[in-house]
Amino acid sequence: MRRLSGAALFVVIGCSTAQPGSATLQGSIKNATGAPVPGILATLAGSQLSARTDAAGQFSLSGAASGAATLRLSAPGVETSVSVPSLGKSQVVRLSVVIAADGKAALETEAETEISGNLDSLAAPELAVAGHTIHTDAQTSVRIAGTSASLDALKVGERVEVEGAQQADGSVLARKIEADLEHQPESQVELRGAIDTVAAPDFTVAGKTVHTAAATRITIDGRAAAFADLGVGERVEVKGSLQADGSVLASEVKAESVAAPGADATEIKGAIEAVAGPDLTVNGKTVHTNASTRIEVDGRDASFAALAAGQSVEVKGAAQTDGSVLASRIEATSAQPPPPPPATSEVELRGKVESKSGADLTVAGHVVHTGTLTVVDGHGAASLADISVGATVEVRGALQADGSTLAARIHLED
Repeated sequence: MRRLSGAALFVVIGCSTAQPGSATLQGSIKNATGAPVPGILATLAGSQLSARTDAAGQFSLSGAASGAATLRLSAPGVETSVSVPSLGKSQVVRLSVVIAADGKAALETEAETEISGNLDSLAAPELAVAGHTIHTDAQTSVRIAGTSASLDALKVGERVEVEGAQQADGSVLARKIEADLEHQPESQVELRGAIDTVAAPDFTVAGKTVHTAAATRITIDGRAAAFADLGVGERVEVKGSLQADGSVLASEVKAESVAAPGADATEIKGAIEAVAGPDLTVNGKTVHTNASTRIEVDGRDASFAALAAGQSVEVKGAAQTDGSVLASRIEATSAQPPPPPPATSEVELRGKVESKSGADLTVAGHVVHTGTLTVVDGHGAASLADISVGATVEVRGALQADGSTLAARIHLED
């Protein structure tokens, strides 16, 4: 910023709570070391407005007339004044003044300005907000609902906030311009109907032009979509603000995909037989999907990749001339995994060994198999060779399908 002299003065302009048509002048006064200066009498020249700075060096004057002004500062050893940048209608000007050791005050920087109001006109690179001329350049940042946008994306009638440097003629060189579509003071409107025409970034509904911007939220069948996904004939619900020319600046567009003209609404229920993106086969019928198809698996939004053969689905869509279906919605249930094998029955046997044959033996009429994991113990026994016919054993193991037992342990009792 341009340096004017040895004292610092910063100005911020915003919304005022003063009387309609008036301005409010607020500020803080510090000395050359940065300490606040209490007890300074601040008087707006040509008016009866005056106030003394408090312990923090701050003051406030409400009800000032618009236009250029002079602020007089008086105290023992101090008699000085500063020129105030042009005061605007229904605005607040905030000053930070540093008084030098000689008791004089001067501006150090250009005034920093904030203006809130409706966008009156737009002729890039200039615009008018609440009666103020706003200049823009390559460094000006434009944001709509928190998203970066171009100056052309702003619409006349929108409420905007401007931050920038006040110029000598009272205009502002904007550093930042912000619009919030969700908090517009203009008349809020809702439209419902079918899209008549589309000419990006606008479309018409029931003969009314609807404008969209970078911050406009667009959904189709509940899923986020782009302007390019909107088509003639789709039914939409539009929320936005009424513009001076009768058009609507949309903050939200909700669309529902529709069947092609003459197509019949169709529902299919069954299991997915095959998947070959973006199509699948259900009950022998080909089902097409596109960007507007809403897919849910187990009640949750999902992508096409989440669909798999074997899943049970319910398809809603439009019958095509070739007998296939263009799906608007697919509700799927995850394929169930095969049931686990039945739990193995545990067996306990106690009795005499009636016979032995290789790795098998018969105990109390039951065939018992042994393997490398079978543990043999008791009375010094360590292997099957230590078990003789006629010995009494206790067997623990798993019941097999043929009624035999696979022994996990054989304990010799005598």
